[in-house]
Amino acid sequence: MSFFFGFLEVLLTTTEIAMLVLSTVGLAYKIRKGEKYEKYDCINLGLSWILFLTIYKLFTCSGKIYFYLLIRLIFFIILILIYRYNREFNLDEYVNTLTLNDNKGRIYCLKILDDGRLAAGDEDSNLIIYDKETFKPDIIINNNLSSLLNFTQLKNKNIICSFRADSTLKIIKIKNKKEYENIQIINNAHNDAISKIIELKNENIITFSFDYSFKIWKLNNNNKYEQINEFKDSNWLSDGLEIKDNEIILYALNTNPQSLVFYNLIKKEKIKTLNNLKLCITNLIRIIKINDNEVAVAGNGKVYLIDINNYLILHEINSDCCNYCILKLSNNLFLIGDEKGTITQYKIENKKIIKESSKIKSHENRIWSMTLLNDMIISGGENSNIIKIWKN
Repeated sequence: MSFFFGFLEVLLTTTEIAMLVLSTVGLAYKIRKGEKYEKYDCINLGLSWILFLTIYKLFTCSGKIYFYLLIRLIFFIILILIYRYNREFNLDEYVNTLTLNDNKGRIYCLKILDDGRLAAGDEDSNLIIYDKETFKPDIIINNNLSSLLNFTQLKNKNIICSFRADSTLKIIKIKNKKEYENIQIINNAHNDAISKIIELKNENIITFSFDYSFKIWKLNNNNKYEQINEFKDSNWLSDGLEIKDNEIILYALNTNPQSLVFYNLIKKEKIKTLNNLKLCITNLIRIIKINDNEVAVAGNGKVYLIDINNYLILHEINSDCCNYCILKLSNNLFLIGDEKGTITQYKIENKKIIKESSKIKSHENRIWSMTLLNDMIISGGENSNIIKIWKN
């Protein structure tokens, strides 16, 4: 029996050394050839070294083979978990598992609320909040206004909505899973449709509009929003976001040529304008913050990567057609929904945008909105009330 265990120790130790050598040589070869390697490769190599040293220590001290088997099992479990966490996102693996049709008309806006529920705003002015397990409607809010173009959930959990034709702002309080309360309506908040609503870190609200302006709103002593500032530009504003807390915003301007504008809210002046872009021929084009240094912008057959610290265009590539919405997946991955109803996968590598081959045909026509719930992609389309849920 002692001979058997001795032979097994030698065999297993030799196997571990071989695996360690192969992992080291494989990673070194990829680095030398300039090939892509994953975090998984590095983690696998590091754990192999730790495992080998642990086994060596165990064998030289006591030769307890059972400890080795236990450590090897734990090692494999760790590697499987790491591989699953770090594996590359692949849109081709996603399939349509559920279709919702409770909304009416175009699905203009999809978002996940703080409690994990899906909320959808549609052409018939409805805001529907769905149960996060069954995806059956929990709350149906018929606002009896024009199309619900945009909404966002504020830090105080209230939801602020904008409506297309009458430029109304409406603040809704979700009281519990089934009940809500309208707490403020601001009629004619702008002279044209409000394309985007954002909340600053200081809890002020900015509304961007097709009336060539953006406005800043603040809660007064009566806990109601009132306008405190308005800034006019030369054409309609299609999107915007906060770049530096309470100080710098970025918005898209549909001029000819189209532009991106960096604006300082404290100094009340433009910092930088990036001209000659093909951005905003549609009214729901989106800018999305990819990481602390970069934003991605999708427009009319173009996708841009912008350095938001130095106000520079880092890279641009052509896309198949006009893009209507954009969804961040991670610090280097995002999806774009286009006018043909296709969702396409993009990644950022070495300050460049790479259009990947992975895509899904989500809707018959343009995709107005997308959101992400856990590992599910949710999309809303143009010529129907259909919301599709995709899982891998």
